[in-house]
Amino acid sequence: MRNHAVGPDHTSLQFAGNLGGASGPSGLGGQFSQSRVVLETVQSCGVDELVHELGVPAPNFVKFDLETGETAALPNGPKVFREKRPVLLLELPGLEAMNAAGAFLTTYDYAAGLIERLPEFADITVAAWDAAFGRGALRNLKDLRSIGYVPHMLFYLPSERFARVTPGGD
Repeated sequence: MRNHAVGPDHTSLQFAGNLGGASGPSGLGGQFSQSRVVLETVQSCGVDELVHELGVPAPNFVKFDLETGETAALPNGPKVFREKRPVLLLELPGLEAMNAAGAFLTTYDYAAGLIERLPEFADITVAAWDAAFGRGALRNLKDLRSIGYVPHMLFYLPSERFARVTPGGD
C-alpha cells in the first residue's frame, strides 16, 4: 500500500480528503464546495511510474474509482496496459471520464461491458457472456455513446482474453 494518488505522473495534486465518498482530486474536473473542503497535497503517480520506477508489482486486476482522476490515470500506463494487460473495473463519474474510457478502449485494444449486463458468474452461460462481451461489447467511444448515458461502471478485458473467459475456459 502506498500513500499516492493515481493520475498524472511525477506531480502533486491538491486533494479534497474530508468529503468521504465524494473526496477526490481538485483541478482534474472535481468540483467541491469551498466552504466544506479541506485540501491536502498528495503525491500523484502514473500507472507506469508506480510499476517501472517505484517497484510496485504490475497488477493483474485494477479497480479505478478516482473521482475524476480517470482522465489522467487511463493514458498514464501504456507499458502496463500494453504488456501486462490487466483486467479493469472502471467507475465513470461523468462525461470526461467516459471520453477517456472510450479512448482507452481503442488505444490499448480492450473491450468493455456494462457492469449491469454482466451475468452472475455462478450462472454464466455462453449466451449470457456473448450478450455482455461478444455482440454487446463496447469497443470504442462511439459504442459507449450509443448506449445514451454515462454508465456508472465498466468491466474491461483485453481483447485477446475474450475466448478464454467463457464456460469451460480458464
